[in-house]
Amino acid sequence: MYDIINDTIVAISSPPGRAVRGVVRCSGPDSVGMAASQFDADETDDLAGSSGFRRYRGGVTIGDDCEVPGELYVFRGPRSYTRQDLVEFHVAGAPPVLSMLCERLIALGARQAQAGEFTARAFLNGAMDLTQAEAVAGMIRARSDAQLHAANELMHGRLRARVDDIIESLAELTALVEADIDFAEEPIDFISPAEMATRLASVRVELEAWLSSAASAERFEVLPRVVLVGPSNAGKSTLMNRLTGMDRSICSPMAGTTRDTLSAPMRIGHGEVLLIDSAGVDDEASGLMRMAAERSLEAARQADIRCLVFDVSTSWDDLPVLVNRHRPHLLVANKIDLIEPACVPPMTYTSPCCRISAMTGDGIDDLRRSIDEQLNLPDVDLSDETVLLNARHQQAIRDGLASIANAESLTAGIEHISESADLIAFEIRDALDALGAIAGSVTTEDLLGRIFGSFCIGK
Repeated sequence: MYDIINDTIVAISSPPGRAVRGVVRCSGPDSVGMAASQFDADETDDLAGSSGFRRYRGGVTIGDDCEVPGELYVFRGPRSYTRQDLVEFHVAGAPPVLSMLCERLIALGARQAQAGEFTARAFLNGAMDLTQAEAVAGMIRARSDAQLHAANELMHGRLRARVDDIIESLAELTALVEADIDFAEEPIDFISPAEMATRLASVRVELEAWLSSAASAERFEVLPRVVLVGPSNAGKSTLMNRLTGMDRSICSPMAGTTRDTLSAPMRIGHGEVLLIDSAGVDDEASGLMRMAAERSLEAARQADIRCLVFDVSTSWDDLPVLVNRHRPHLLVANKIDLIEPACVPPMTYTSPCCRISAMTGDGIDDLRRSIDEQLNLPDVDLSDETVLLNARHQQAIRDGLASIANAESLTAGIEHISESADLIAFEIRDALDALGAIAGSVTTEDLLGRIFGSFCIGK
């Protein structure tokens, strides 16, 4: 992938499955010519000679005597995603149509793209740095607004700008040390050991502060899990739909409608959580319902927050058993719209209780606040100067810090930098290499493989 970037590659770039529209992307020197041979434009323009940034409507040939309506988007390098000539076919999103079109282009000489190869070409051709390439992957995998926002901040180069400032400071120190090496026989001190120590300490303090204050990107990869558990017909599915704002779960007066765990993101005060609706847990259940109940219990065991939902309009006799079984973080007394307020007895359990009506919406805001308080998520304001770091970035900074600390120790007890100039320069270069790996100015085949190998085909 990394040593052959001047051939023509093709892949389906839209998500798997059926859709109204599907996208086939082609990048490389022959992409426009191949597209022109397979596209019958309604316009009379010469497609092969297109200057780019054009959309054409017409028919796409996907097989012998087989043409489907579609659109062709033409981008000319270097003003394209990959900085190469690039085309996109937009056709009906039927998997057979997309596969036939890909096979057609491969027969004309294109190569099936590997995972992440389009973005890898963008990086290798200088269209983006490595942090922005990782942001693309983050956007693709985003399952919530918080994840998308975090990836967007990375995409806009905030991390690269911060790294460049520190690299510039270290590069200046490297130049001064190497000047001492080059002019070792001259009575010239380009920088004193004290000043070197001070400037290294300044960089170290900045990196340490950055590492301690930066938000972890992994925090946005996995949302906290909030599971709704309880007996059948307690209103869990109705509550799920109310909290998420979508008809995610099927609601019915008939008990046992939910047979599996369903999930959807839910917004709370400090971000988002993954809300999970589970099947009813009933002692008398058997067969398929017993299997569904066991799956619910497993989901409850893995939850960050367990919300025990029960129907306050029915008998409370089973509530002590349910509380003992699930050890909930929150009790949710549902269906308060069916009884008089005075009929709800006081809770004597240690878990907080929220009295709600999933049908009318009463008490829902209080339930959201209670979930937020139970999770106690830290505030991360992505609109300020906070920088997001993933595990790779954090390790690179730690490696840089170790090298800077070594360089600092080498300056102690010497009168002239020239006494330890070679070793000091070596440590500072190591720090530069570690920090340069963040944005990709220093890379290895293994590093690129790990990053772009996590992409999907067509991206």
